[in-house]
Amino acid sequence: MGRSTRSRRGPAAWLALLILAAGGCAASSSDETLTRIDDSQVMGRLTGGSAGRTLVIDARPADAYRAGHIPSAVNLRLEDVARGRTSGLENYPVIIVYGDNPASSVAVAMVKRLRSLGHRDVRLFEGGFDGWRRAGRPVARDE
Repeated sequence: MGRSTRSRRGPAAWLALLILAAGGCAASSSDETLTRIDDSQVMGRLTGGSAGRTLVIDARPADAYRAGHIPSAVNLRLEDVARGRTSGLENYPVIIVYGDNPASSVAVAMVKRLRSLGHRDVRLFEGGFDGWRRAGRPVARDE
């Protein structure tokens, strides 16, 4: 009799746990939970003592990257991250991702994906490359 009581309660308990877990997952991937960083903070990370410990990722298409990007940024596409091509990222305690502008869905998606892969301190550069240029920050070009 005790066994049948346990089996009746078991599925309900598991269902409750699944609902709670799903709610937690949804909250952790919300845009509101993203750590955002502005151009002066990015510049500080690139020129300060943490420069070698910070990786800046340009999530834009390769042709946009070649035309102009934040100095020392690397071009990495969301498709590459989705395919598991993230070798070397674990060497950087801080990762900053940017796209064209604050509405860059690809940059937001990359931040979320990198977090889901276990990278703890991934930040979204909220101004994007457009904001970087408007602030008069240096721009690098690949010929």
